[in-house]
Amino acid sequence: MLKSGAKVIAVCSAGINSDYNDSLWGAFHSLANLFDFKILFFNSFSDLYSYEKHDIGESNIFQLMNYEILDGVIILSETIKYKKVCYDIIEKANAYNIPVVSMDATLDGCYSVNFEYAHAMEEIIEHLINVHHYTKINFIAGIKGNPYSEERLETYRRVLERHNIPVEEERIGYGDFWSQPTKKVIDQFIAGIFVKREYRQQRIGTQLMKKIKETNKTLTLTVYQKNQSAIHFYLSQGFTIQTQQKDEAVNEEELVMKWNQNADF
Repeated sequence: MLKSGAKVIAVCSAGINSDYNDSLWGAFHSLANLFDFKILFFNSFSDLYSYEKHDIGESNIFQLMNYEILDGVIILSETIKYKKVCYDIIEKANAYNIPVVSMDATLDGCYSVNFEYAHAMEEIIEHLINVHHYTKINFIAGIKGNPYSEERLETYRRVLERHNIPVEEERIGYGDFWSQPTKKVIDQFIAGIFVKREYRQQRIGTQLMKKIKETNKTLTLTVYQKNQSAIHFYLSQGFTIQTQQKDEAVNEEELVMKWNQNADF
C-alpha cells in the first residue's frame, strides 16, 4: 500500500502484442479508476515459450517487483508459457503474505479464476455443421494434457459423434497455445494440390509434393475414391491408405491417406 492509502496491485503477463492481454489490461484500468487502486504492469515482450537465453532475459522484468508495496498480484498465467516463472512469483508473494490470483489456469499456492470454454466451443462446431454443413473439420488443441485443451478436444469429439460424423485422429493436432507449433500443425493438413490441365504430365505435382515434404514430417489428406489418377499419384509419392469413409456433404466415398517422412527411408 502507498502512503496515500491507495492499494497497489501487480499484473504479470507475457506477450506484449497479445489481443488477449490488451482486453484484460483495459478492464483492469477501468476497475482501477472505479475502485481507486493503482496497477503496476509487468510484461515481457515474448511469451517465454522456449525459455532460452532471450526468454530468460525477458523474464527478469518480474524480478523488478517490489513486494513491500504490493497488496495483491494477478498473474495472466496462460500468457506465460514457462510456468516456473509463475511459480517463482507465487513463492515470493506468499513469503510476503500477499494474495495471488491466477487467471485462466489453475496453479498451486494461489487463488485461481478460470474461464468456461466448453460451451463456446460446442456452439462454434455446431454452427459449422448445422449452418455450413461441414463434415470435415480439423481441430487444433492446445497443450496435450492441459485441462482446458483436453476439455475443448472432448467437446469437439462429442459434437461430431452427436452428428454421426466419424472422428478422424488425422484431423487432430496440438498447437501448444502458441503460434509457431500451431503453424506446423496447419502445414500438415494439405488443403489441395491443383495443376491446370494444360500443365499436367510435366511432373509439376511431383515437384510441389517434394517441396511440401521438405518442411513436414507427416502429411494427411482425403481424396475421392472415384479419382483414381489422384490416388495413384499419392501412392507413388509414398502415401498409404488409412481408411475409407463417406463425405456426407456430397455423398461421395473418399479415402484418408497419410505420408510419414520415416517411410521414405
